[in-house]
Amino acid sequence: MRRFGLLIFIASFFWVSCEWLTGYRYPNGSFPEDPVSLDEFNSPYNDYNSDTPIRGLSGHLIFSTDRASQGIQFDLFYSVLEIYFNRSDGTLMVQDGRHGINQSIASTFDPLKIAVQKINSSEGNEFGPHIVRQGMRLNKPLTPYYYYVALYATDLSGNLDIRFTHNLTDGVFCDPADVSFLNSSFNDAYPVFSPDTSYVYFCSDRDGNYDIYKAELNKDGRLVQALEDPTPRTIIKMDNLCSESNEKCPFIMGDVMVFASDRPEGYGGYDLYYSLLENGTWSDPVNFGSRINTPHNEFRPVLKYFYYEDFKNDFMLFSSDRPGGKGGFDLYYVGIPRFKVYEDYINFD
Repeated sequence: MRRFGLLIFIASFFWVSCEWLTGYRYPNGSFPEDPVSLDEFNSPYNDYNSDTPIRGLSGHLIFSTDRASQGIQFDLFYSVLEIYFNRSDGTLMVQDGRHGINQSIASTFDPLKIAVQKINSSEGNEFGPHIVRQGMRLNKPLTPYYYYVALYATDLSGNLDIRFTHNLTDGVFCDPADVSFLNSSFNDAYPVFSPDTSYVYFCSDRDGNYDIYKAELNKDGRLVQALEDPTPRTIIKMDNLCSESNEKCPFIMGDVMVFASDRPEGYGGYDLYYSLLENGTWSDPVNFGSRINTPHNEFRPVLKYFYYEDFKNDFMLFSSDRPGGKGGFDLYYVGIPRFKVYEDYINFD
């Protein structure tokens, strides 16, 4: 019994010592493996098509919703997503950053509020935002002001076209312009860039069903110059990612692509899939499984990157019309396996 008590004492000593040495009882957090509703952001209407690519624990969250028109028309909605992990007690909070712990951080993303106002139209539906940061300047007193290119899709022409706006000129968001080399007389939406920025991926129903395509970006200068360049490009269908059903909403972070598909081998409706870039080729798609997918629709997956090893797994946002939400499509988050180390995360600066 005395020996057993000594072992307990030694174990307790090392536990306390390790916590004292690291300063934290929980040095690494973990996102839940079962999806959690983002109740603070959801409404009784449809809330989906989000984007939150800023690295770190607090960043903008822009998504498409028809709440303002009570279910009639989709516009982009601006908010701030805050992820807070307490290393002392293991508490994880994923919440609206406009009312959270770092409320002052939200002010540094104010330019995107103007971008959303510039994008939203009175007659069309706006979907699938993709925001790319383009550097920053320091205002007095040392307040960061960020530059962005904001891409999205709108049906103002009668079908979905990909457009963009930016604030690289005098810090003012310009009137939206078409990415003409991507658009067709069919629906084209959800642009995203390859890890080395040489290609832009998107989805289109130009071949009947929605499929994933790519086009060379011709990026000799800055991103805006490439998007403004009207030179026709060869549009390549990603045959190994596509099926006889629909593939929508591609999103890329590092060497991982996620997307939604209603192919028959899924769990019902649209399911979420992933593909890994290996030796320059995207692998065959893999279903995320029944912990994430349901007999209902899972849509528009987005991955979020963290600079440091704060978490043991990665963070994915998506939308679903599964039961238990506030109504229509709702936003959810979930932890997924860390497939890759994103050392060469996309950077257009």
